[in-house]
Amino acid sequence: MVRRTRHHGIVQFPWELPLSPDALGLKERIRVGDTTIELALPIAAESGKLTTPLDYRSLPLEEPLQSTFANQWGYRSTTRLYYVRAARASFLLPRTDNIPESVEYRNLSDKFLAWFEIVQYWAAAWSNQPPRPLGTGQSHNSVFYVPSGDGYMAGSGARTGAVFFGAEPLTLEQLRGASPKACADGALSAAGGACPR
Repeated sequence: MVRRTRHHGIVQFPWELPLSPDALGLKERIRVGDTTIELALPIAAESGKLTTPLDYRSLPLEEPLQSTFANQWGYRSTTRLYYVRAARASFLLPRTDNIPESVEYRNLSDKFLAWFEIVQYWAAAWSNQPPRPLGTGQSHNSVFYVPSGDGYMAGSGARTGAVFFGAEPLTLEQLRGASPKACADGALSAAGGACPR
């Protein structure tokens, strides 16, 4: 049996999710390929600014992730619309001494992007605005970031591009419904993509 190590870090979305206030703070378990990922969405402070959520263990984010991503969770657009850029993520991968060079780490990133692409199309449909590509104006260095020891962090690879959804925020119910909808896509499931628990 392959020994696995649990990693607690951040998943940075390739496109911002337009969410209503009731979806903030959601803690959800998704299945990406053969990996279960525990997600925790950011929460809103009194100022309306999005802040780091506690993970499913109710623990804060480790350094250097906490300070590096302090203002990277997203933002409030209106009283009923938040654009979310990232979430806490916890997952198991085969044990390695060098996570930045882990093939499983990079593969998880690729599979998450395939899952997220379908989620974002459902999100676009529910927000009543088709997604409109904006080119490569915004870029994300990696999808996942985890502490790698000695005060450093490891990213999972580069990604560029952005999508604009429009002004209709997704409710908690719609956000929770997007994952099963993505899983129902036969092409994705057959390709070993992501499925919820």
